[in-house]
Amino acid sequence: MKTKTIILLSIYTLINVLFIYKYGLRQDFINVWILILSYIGSITFAFFLYTKNAQNSKQKLEKILNKYFWPIVLIIGIIFTFIISQIDSESLHVDRWSAMELTVEGILYGQYPYTIPDHLGNMSSNFPALGYLAIPFYLLGDVGYLQVFVFLLLAHYLDKNVKKPLKKYGVLLLYLLSPAVLWEIAVKSDLMSNMILVCLFIEYWIKKHTHNLYQKPIFLAILIAFLFLTRGTILIPIILFFFKDFWSTTIKTKLTFILSFFLTVIIISLPILLSAPDAETLLEYNPIILQTNKTPVIAYFLFVICLILPYFISNKVNYYFYSSLIILAFSLSSFFVFLFNYGWEETIMKHYIDLSYFSMSFPFIFFYLAKDNSLHLPDKGI
Repeated sequence: MKTKTIILLSIYTLINVLFIYKYGLRQDFINVWILILSYIGSITFAFFLYTKNAQNSKQKLEKILNKYFWPIVLIIGIIFTFIISQIDSESLHVDRWSAMELTVEGILYGQYPYTIPDHLGNMSSNFPALGYLAIPFYLLGDVGYLQVFVFLLLAHYLDKNVKKPLKKYGVLLLYLLSPAVLWEIAVKSDLMSNMILVCLFIEYWIKKHTHNLYQKPIFLAILIAFLFLTRGTILIPIILFFFKDFWSTTIKTKLTFILSFFLTVIIISLPILLSAPDAETLLEYNPIILQTNKTPVIAYFLFVICLILPYFISNKVNYYFYSSLIILAFSLSSFFVFLFNYGWEETIMKHYIDLSYFSMSFPFIFFYLAKDNSLHLPDKGI
């Protein structure tokens, strides 16, 4: 097994252990360390079974697994939908859903969303495109349904692109066995779904335009601009996957892309910008200020690494590996600052740092493992 695979699986396990530690301490039924050891043991045992069966995969077993993939996925999707519909959003101590609703209502009803408190009294820091993304699910009655939709898209990708059934189920199992992922679904967060959509876009575009990523610069600029306006962090994988090719294009292509990008940003942002009561409010309360007020300046040097790294990596699959590491490093920069200033207990338990930002690296881990051939599977189809 590759060192990269071991590193990513270790990161995956450690982040989930942090979630178990934080939320396990809030109950008195089972000692938190028993929960942690049980989880690590379960993951280790599941991985042992996976690698053992992967080496001796039978054709009959593969047919059965393929046959029942979608029935299993649809049952899980129905369960997720039921859970989301039954959870009272107002009772949640996480405000991702209400911040997203404020952004949607800002677009639909002309209300400036960044000065209106959400259900916990905080201000929304969502970029405008996240609101557009959530509109269909808002109209369906709950923005949390976005999680179900993206889960089904991920399953569709695995079904169409991962040839070996055991690998397909392995990635799906990592998704389902993650307390961090299940937490995202329960609190109706958009974070994980946002990053999965970025990965799906990257996969779609590279597959369609393998030999020339900038064959359609206007369409590419529109899509990247939209994704950028969901969350600034997506620039990390976008730069890794697209900047080197951008730099190699003609001046005409560069200008076409840049103009299309900024024009799209303006068009998408316009309804929100026009709803601001005055320029002073716009400058003081906007998602850029609200999203960056806790990020150390040193974290932005990671974007420089993203610009340089592609020149030393030939295999694009490894971009997923480095995307996960850099996104995690971005979140860890804030974590260590708070840890130094407030200590372990205050930082973890008192919400000085949001652990879910660590799990933004998960989609890139999932896609790396789906595309990598190091898990004892001689699969040349992906």
